[in-house]
Amino acid sequence: MISIISTIFLVYFVGIIYVWKAWVKLPYLSKLHDLEHKISVIVAVRNEASNVLRLLASLENQNYTNYEVIIIDDHSEDDTLILIRRFEFEKLTVLQAEGQGKKTAIEQAIGVAKGDILAFTDGDCTVGEDWLGAINAYFIESNKIIGCGPVSFKECDSTFKKLQQIEFVSLIGTGAAFLSLQKPTMCNGANLFYKKSLFSEVGGFEGNTHLASGDDEFILHKVEKLYPGKSGFLKDERAIVSTYPKENIQDFVAQRKRWSSKWKHYKNRMSTLLAPSVFVANMAVLFAFIYMFVELKYFLYLFSLIGMKYIVEFWFLQSVHRFLYDKKLSEPYFAIMFILYPFYTLYFGLQSGNKKYIWKDREVN
Repeated sequence: MISIISTIFLVYFVGIIYVWKAWVKLPYLSKLHDLEHKISVIVAVRNEASNVLRLLASLENQNYTNYEVIIIDDHSEDDTLILIRRFEFEKLTVLQAEGQGKKTAIEQAIGVAKGDILAFTDGDCTVGEDWLGAINAYFIESNKIIGCGPVSFKECDSTFKKLQQIEFVSLIGTGAAFLSLQKPTMCNGANLFYKKSLFSEVGGFEGNTHLASGDDEFILHKVEKLYPGKSGFLKDERAIVSTYPKENIQDFVAQRKRWSSKWKHYKNRMSTLLAPSVFVANMAVLFAFIYMFVELKYFLYLFSLIGMKYIVEFWFLQSVHRFLYDKKLSEPYFAIMFILYPFYTLYFGLQSGNKKYIWKDREVN
């Protein structure tokens, strides 16, 4: 048992250091450039009456001018569509989804998009005034044809939200690092952009249209398979998109179930290995904690292994957190998350077979 636990920890330490170095090596933009690409911003919304005006205001306030905004409403049951139609913005096109579901709505919006670059975000997000300028510069300075951008949380005014923030930092940092290694695993549809021609080249959402989630990662994986090494991460503060953590545990669990529902449908090898690897590493922490009290002679050794895991994870997340929030990571909240995360991983690992959940007031399978 002790040799198995030790091996898992050793592999994990090497992996985290490897990922951390890949994050650090990601290049920044050199500058913003003159207008180059026509960018179509596409946002599929449903029941976002409390958020959508903030998003629209941030899109209207872009310093970049060569763009259009297409908002498509996925049968909202609140005042979302009314608010959008009242918003006076000459670059805005408002559509009503003909079908049902986010992917169907996005496909419809892409069909009328005039830009050569498509940029995606969500109805509960806001973007900085140079967001589109940074996206334009990304395609000018890199040889990439698809890119993922950073996403941060705002208004984290409770312990529950601060813990979500730390977990989300780990997701953003890990996804960015694997893109740096040219082994894309995950990205976030709140900040995704690619050349319009790619959508038809990779067959759009064909093969996963039945899944409520995955409008982002499945496209990323398809592009990487067709064009290896052409995916990247836009590491620039001007490209950060802001959104909100979940208000309650019920919504948080529903979101995580939605995210985990697509894992078994991945065809990307690295993506299929990442989740089980994280699960095994965190189960090793639980077993080490139990074993150190069963076999007291290994107490200090196992305690040291857990302590080393704490240190390397903190170093990595500290680097990502500084980029996203321009301040240090709170060690007390990190310590709480470090203790809770193995139990969190165990819970969602056991829940992975539960296909039903509520999302946007719809029951999803």
